[in-house]
Amino acid sequence: MRIWLIGIGILSTFSPCAADSPVAIYVFPAGGQRGSNIPFRMGGYDLHNGCPLEMVGPGIKPSANVDKAEHTIWFEGPVIPLPDSQAQESYPRDCIGQVAIDADAPLGWRRLRVRNSQGVSNWLKFVVGDLPEVVEHEIDGTPLPTAVDTPVTINGRIFPREDVDVWTFQAKKGHTYNCDVMAERLGSPLDSHLIIIDPQGAVIAENADHFGKDSRLQFTAIETGTYQVRIHDENFGGLQHYVYRLTITDGPYLESIYPLGGSVGSTVAFELSGQNLIETTVEQKLPEQIEGGDRTFWSTQLSKLSRLSNGVPLELSSLPELLEQEPAPDNNTMLAVQEPVRWPAVLNGRIDRAGDIDAWRFDARKGDSIDFEVHASSLGSTIDSVLTINDDQGKELMANDDREKGQTDSRLVFRAPQDGLYELRVRDQFANRGGIAFGYRIWMQATETAPDFELQVAQDLLHVPRGVDTKVKVKVVRKNGLNGPINLTLSGLPEDVTVAGTAVAEKKNETDLVFHASDTARIQVTELRIEGTTTHGDQSMVRSASFSAKTPSDRPAESMTLAVSVPTPFKIFGQFE
Repeated sequence: MRIWLIGIGILSTFSPCAADSPVAIYVFPAGGQRGSNIPFRMGGYDLHNGCPLEMVGPGIKPSANVDKAEHTIWFEGPVIPLPDSQAQESYPRDCIGQVAIDADAPLGWRRLRVRNSQGVSNWLKFVVGDLPEVVEHEIDGTPLPTAVDTPVTINGRIFPREDVDVWTFQAKKGHTYNCDVMAERLGSPLDSHLIIIDPQGAVIAENADHFGKDSRLQFTAIETGTYQVRIHDENFGGLQHYVYRLTITDGPYLESIYPLGGSVGSTVAFELSGQNLIETTVEQKLPEQIEGGDRTFWSTQLSKLSRLSNGVPLELSSLPELLEQEPAPDNNTMLAVQEPVRWPAVLNGRIDRAGDIDAWRFDARKGDSIDFEVHASSLGSTIDSVLTINDDQGKELMANDDREKGQTDSRLVFRAPQDGLYELRVRDQFANRGGIAFGYRIWMQATETAPDFELQVAQDLLHVPRGVDTKVKVKVVRKNGLNGPINLTLSGLPEDVTVAGTAVAEKKNETDLVFHASDTARIQVTELRIEGTTTHGDQSMVRSASFSAKTPSDRPAESMTLAVSVPTPFKIFGQFE
């Protein structure tokens, strides 16, 4: 017999608890077509009867609050066998919100979160799309096929465990269809598996992983008729937060772009390849500035495509950019450009055919240390790059395949043994591969030799309950012999909130910042920035901290959200027998 013995302790003011800040687990649907009004469910913890809603990004008008739903959608699902049934699980409660999307809203990501007196939730992702959308009508029991018209973006959930969603559509003989799942990129735990079944009941295509754990496949209909798309979790999991967006289209779908980026403010002629594209080249003006750092990713819709449902990732730089000049077919030279490269620069090239090797010549003086870093797989390229450095006699001096385990992009740090002309060669790991999707970018820069440091914080959200000490670890990455003490300064710190631990001792690589809000501190939310200052010789250096987001696909932020909150005045405790 199992008995819960439960007690409630009311805590006096001298022993406060941490705040039970709101936690956002999912939003469903996780997107909508521009020009539409989208009701959604937000599931989470400690949302109570509702919370003020914050949604950022252009072209959207969210409701002021999310309000407690009359009921939380729940399906029991199959019995969980031992020992998995003993694992701890938490079940979010639903709130209801709404967002109106302008007809001309830019496509792409928006972020949303909620807040209350006990803090601020984490950010969730919401996508503004271009295609008609449908939302799954969830039912308990055996899945029923649901017919949709293409092109379409389907919003669904794999819920409960072992759930299989079945979508049907009419395909025309000879038409090519693209099926693209977005789940992991939303922050969903779904590891999707797609299966296509033809009108005769035969499996004609399936895919598990394409964009990380997100599936994508393409097939050409061999006959006109009703086709099925089945989606389930690779491990047959499923729960409320296994949210996905599935796009099915026989319209334009961009699969690769070349080059993979360009200099800020420049106009670049891009070569396009993919499904049913109207044009294969387009000129695009790149943004005039970079948001933080010396490079960033930018997603855009290319104007000469009549309808583009997928994003286009491009990398921007503030360095000079060089583009490979392909030789004539009867010219066997490997040279990407005729003249030696003047560095620093970004080298743009492509392994166009099986066995292709690109060669970039450069001058270096004895002792020069040069960093060659490939950016390709992170930009959607198929290449598994290999870099080699040769001297002017063709002798190989060094080589690299993968910069680290699980990362197919290469990286070399080369120190020139003498003055002279050298050659960087680029190829695919497999000599039988090459093509339009094998583009690459190589960042060629002097290796950092001057003393320097970075500040890193492994979170971008901090709750500071009144009367409670709250710690945040700041890590220091010291470079090239910088060993001196570092003093941290904070901007955006609210009144009546103090911080200790702002000194990083000599040769130490971390410190714990300890925040304390007084019992009368105002309940508020601010954006906190941290800077570190040190000296090396007669040189003073100031560096800003970067804050890592919870979702791995998000870029580090330049600030951290700090919420002063009300602590919970009691604890619930119990004994499970």
